[in-house]
This record gives sequence, structure tokens and C-alpha cells, in this order.
Amino acid sequence: MSKEHASAFMINEIHEQPDLLSEIIDHHTGSSLNQLQLLKSELSTERLNSFENVLILGMGTSLHAGMVAKLWFERIAKVKSESDNSSEFKDRNPKHK
Repeated sequence: MSKEHASAFMINEIHEQPDLLSEIIDHHTGSSLNQLQLLKSELSTERLNSFENVLILGMGTSLHAGMVAKLWFERIAKVKSESDNSSEFKDRNPKHK
């Protein structure tokens, strides 16, 4: 793949992200943004409501997605959340419940 083609492909992917994200959110929330439908989830609503905090680990793009998810957990679910780089997290010896 040429550099020109790779650059054009990347730009196209970037421009498609907002529509793709909307499709993903619509698919998993149905008609209500107040209810997230988790696929193949064995967690009951009662169990999900008992969470006191959420820890999201990732690297690269998944770290950035985790940063967005952290904001959503805090703003929408009112659950204390943390997002961290997984390669650094394993060396820090963090204290979590």
C-alpha cells in the first residue's frame, strides 16, 4: 500500500467515526439512552447497580476509548471511575477494592 493510499484510507476512517459511533450507540441502547443492552452479559441489573467504582485499562486507542467511558460512567451512571494505561498500571501496585 502506498503512503498516499494509506493516508487517504486513514482520513476516510477518521471521517467515518462519528456515524459509526452513532450506529453502535443506537444498536446497544435501542430507543432509550437510559438503558444499555449488554450483549451476552451475565451481570444482573441489581449487580450492575451495586458497583461502587469502575477501573478501565487499555493501551493506545483502547486507552482513549476508556477515557471516554470513564466520563460516561461518572456522568451518566454516577459511578466513580478511573482509566489507566495497562502497561503502567501493572507496575504501580494500585489499591482498589
